[in-house]
Amino acid sequence: MNIIDQLIEYEDVLQGEGSCGNNMDFYLSSEKRLKYKFNALDPDYFNNNEFYKCFDEQTLKILKPEAWNKLSKMTYDDMYKIVESNNWDWIGDDFEDMTDYLSFIEKHDKTVRFATNIDKAEDYLEIYAINI
Repeated sequence: MNIIDQLIEYEDVLQGEGSCGNNMDFYLSSEKRLKYKFNALDPDYFNNNEFYKCFDEQTLKILKPEAWNKLSKMTYDDMYKIVESNNWDWIGDDFEDMTDYLSFIEKHDKTVRFATNIDKAEDYLEIYAINI
């Protein structure tokens, strides 16, 4: 399976399908998004994350083959256990974090673009996909 096929999933968070109130739920609701997130979680702040920067987000080059091989074979349950056992909680700008992931998709899938809107009254991010 191609690396990108293991990292891109967005249909479940599009407006009308679900809402995105915070980045923790955004990533924890998808095996593919969680694999992407594991690559971004700095081990200086997230204990026991051996998957940090196992691939380059721009080029998709595998930087740590053993770590990527292990991550690519992990199930959602395997990853969720790591999050829970280490008490990982990524905090910060939720909407910026989620739009960073959407930008990653746009970089590697030239057939889709995203539009977003922050619903301040409900405090969630509306995501719309535009197929081109």
